[in-house]
Amino acid sequence: MNKYFSNNQSIQFIEFLKSFSDFKISPIGYSENHSPILLIQFGRGDYPVLMWSQMHGNEPTTTYGVKYLLEWIAVNSLSSSENYRDIQTIMSNIQVSIILQLNPDGALLYQRENFNGIDLNRDAQSLSQAESQILYQLHQQQAPALACNLHDQRTVFAAGVGGYPAAISFLAPAADKQRNVTPARAIAMHYIVEMSNHLNQFVPERISRYSDSFNRHCFGDTFTKLGTPTILFEAGFVPGDYQRYTAAQLIYRSLKFLLKTASTSPPTSGTDDTEQYRLIPENKVEYADLLLKNVKVKINDEVRHYQKLYVLLKEQMINQKIFFLPTVDQSDDFVYKKAHFTIDCSHRNPLESISNQNFIQILDADLSQFIQSHLTV
Repeated sequence: MNKYFSNNQSIQFIEFLKSFSDFKISPIGYSENHSPILLIQFGRGDYPVLMWSQMHGNEPTTTYGVKYLLEWIAVNSLSSSENYRDIQTIMSNIQVSIILQLNPDGALLYQRENFNGIDLNRDAQSLSQAESQILYQLHQQQAPALACNLHDQRTVFAAGVGGYPAAISFLAPAADKQRNVTPARAIAMHYIVEMSNHLNQFVPERISRYSDSFNRHCFGDTFTKLGTPTILFEAGFVPGDYQRYTAAQLIYRSLKFLLKTASTSPPTSGTDDTEQYRLIPENKVEYADLLLKNVKVKINDEVRHYQKLYVLLKEQMINQKIFFLPTVDQSDDFVYKKAHFTIDCSHRNPLESISNQNFIQILDADLSQFIQSHLTV
């Protein structure tokens, strides 16, 4: 799996889906740079579910997870298939609408923002961008019983204080600053508790809960405030899996379980799993990608010695492949406690680097080779 999910991959995959009668593909608008945005629909039930992925263009892991889900539905839609009954139950009881890439321009450029440099998940009130308007209007038209907002999160998070790296995180967004548990939020919490219990058999102690601080400019918070149960999915990280294949599989497992649950036993008004939801450990920033011990770094002709230097790997797309650049952010306020990899540099020559404002990018052939051999698939 190449972490980069290109627009061509999206188009080719949607063409593949068109060969299955269970899927309906519809154009629903164009991005700010005139890229088509397509809606994938399946199911004939009266419980509408709305999903959107990659509203941040450099967060493709959940897009892969959705792709795996749609492939599972496609290959099991034949009566002879092993999971045919599950598929028919889903098809009969719910109707699912999916935007595979809400931000196709950002996906093409592998950047968080859209073509105009706007973070779409901070545009829920202004609705200044075509992509934001499309999502909001679709929500208004469909009045979904459940909404799923699909994202990637960084490698820095632990599942609670002192916890393992967070492999996946969920959030039932708040509807107000007081973070009250509204009926819509209670339903989202119920689904999250169910998914977490299911996933715990695959990644025990690696499931976390995203911060629920209220931000009315985010779509999840806005839709919850409007009365729609909304779930934020954050594809996390398993050490060494920088291409996020494992995280994509966890998103797939989550979505498959969610659709099965929604089609057989959807929660009703009055559901209260708040206590169990709060038991899911909250995300905590604890991990850097690399810890360089006893390292010397040449910065602007000055050699500096560090007993411990915590390094983050910044993603950069080159020729449609993602590379990981070892970087130190000197403006970073986080206090990292551990790292996914540790390298003792006691016997190494000073590492070359380039400094740009608050960032130091380390340029060392041996370190780059280590990163490519251990982290790049």
